[in-house]
Amino acid sequence: MEHSLADFLYDKCQNSDFLTAYLTGHLVIESLLKKQVAKVHSGVGAFSENMMFSNLIELCFKMEIITQDQLSVLKAINKMRNKLAHNLRYEPSSHELKDIYIKAKNAFSDMTDGLTQGIDSLSDPKWKHEPGDYTLSDLFIQISYDFDLLDEEAP
Repeated sequence: MEHSLADFLYDKCQNSDFLTAYLTGHLVIESLLKKQVAKVHSGVGAFSENMMFSNLIELCFKMEIITQDQLSVLKAINKMRNKLAHNLRYEPSSHELKDIYIKAKNAFSDMTDGLTQGIDSLSDPKWKHEPGDYTLSDLFIQISYDFDLLDEEAP
């Protein structure tokens, strides 16, 4: 059975712990950016397959695939991913996450109000990602909508 990337993101993020959900969202964005690079220039697309995320987003900015504001959001997402990768016990505060959502709302289309709803949810200092919560999936889905590839088949 085929699923879209949006369905894949909702399923993986809503039914996983925070670490799994966040890393899944990060990996989906990375995959979408590589596809965007390949759409613009196939040779560079092949080269981008082996790039670290930080280099990939800089390349996307230079190729005008993403804006300066979007680059800033993706850097913030990657910074949190790096904190998670180097300290598996790291738990970001709702304030840290809310800052990313606010930046994302200013940089990406909020087509289904997921970023706005996320900001509202994260305004509660007691918020914690739990299976069934849609807040984290909405961050990555709203960003992914701007790359026009969410209808593609999930991995």
